[in-house]
Amino acid sequence: MTINISTIEFSELVEDIYSAALTTDWSSALNRIMEITHSNKAFFFLENVTDNELVFMEFYTTFDYSSQVLLDYKSRTLEDPFYQVTKIVPEGGFVYCNEHIDINEISNTEYYKNIFVPLKSHFALAGVMCRDSKYESALAITRGSEQLAYNKEDCNFFGLLVPHLSKAIHIQKELSIHRNYGKLTKSIMDQDSKAILVCDSNGNILLKNKTADEELTTTHSLELTNKKLILKEEILQLQLNYYINECANLSYNNISMQESIIIEDKLGIGPNILIVISPIVRNNDFVDISLPCCLITITFQKLLNWKNICESYNLTPKELELLQALYSKKKLIALTCELNVSYNTLKNHLQSIFRKLEVNSQAELLIKISIYNN
Repeated sequence: MTINISTIEFSELVEDIYSAALTTDWSSALNRIMEITHSNKAFFFLENVTDNELVFMEFYTTFDYSSQVLLDYKSRTLEDPFYQVTKIVPEGGFVYCNEHIDINEISNTEYYKNIFVPLKSHFALAGVMCRDSKYESALAITRGSEQLAYNKEDCNFFGLLVPHLSKAIHIQKELSIHRNYGKLTKSIMDQDSKAILVCDSNGNILLKNKTADEELTTTHSLELTNKKLILKEEILQLQLNYYINECANLSYNNISMQESIIIEDKLGIGPNILIVISPIVRNNDFVDISLPCCLITITFQKLLNWKNICESYNLTPKELELLQALYSKKKLIALTCELNVSYNTLKNHLQSIFRKLEVNSQAELLIKISIYNN
């Protein structure tokens, strides 16, 4: 596997990183880093070392896992052999952990079996973003035992990113200390661009905005009752319940993650519905709800005329399938299993789409096709 990224795409990624520091939404930047490096996980933390307190953690994966394993890892981070390696790294530096640890020698340990295996951590690149007398922050990307080890090209790319990540973390750290937050309830009630719900771990609605009441009563795919969000397709409802419970139970632990469900309009007459579920971090003055809870945002994706798009740019069936998947916010890595093709094949299809539509990035691609409304 090789890294294939243009100068424009790298610049866009760096822009995403600094934007994340300002908005505290790291999902786009970290998911993009995973895609480029063929990693199964990307996460970082900021810790107040003087108080031994986790300020926040961002955690994104390409696979499902139990929140309990993540909580176990959080409580045992200092035991992590990969974490131990980062202690020799200065701020702004990085290390390929497997060059300092023989992973085969620890594969029979209790920590490897109970933490590394369920979290699919076998190869790791780690960078130190902050290390001073009060705060410490490190980021890691990982691959599982079934994947190839990181190579020199991966290390060079990661090394270019770490200084930017370091600056971004310092920006976010300062903002988190000095920003004057409003209250969560007011923030949500004032939001009118998306349907927003706050639910407890059982899916009971604690709070909803006006847009949710207005928008979610006209769809056949879901139903908004006074107490719960109900998805009509049973398997999607089970998935929603699982994500709500996982995210809500992480809300008291300053861990940020994001899960999503896409309800596709199979008849092609209405928009797809994107449901995003994420924890609401409890340990700050912004949250004025006392229960473990999660945030659910629901957006209706515009219905595009895929036939016109296909004909206008002479796309093959495989290219169209990939383009539709990307429009539905699906990750390139996850599509290798869903479409039963290799990552390199998908990259070749994507490069072909770029050439045909005369764009240089996925961002430009999605902007260009957005004009093809039905």
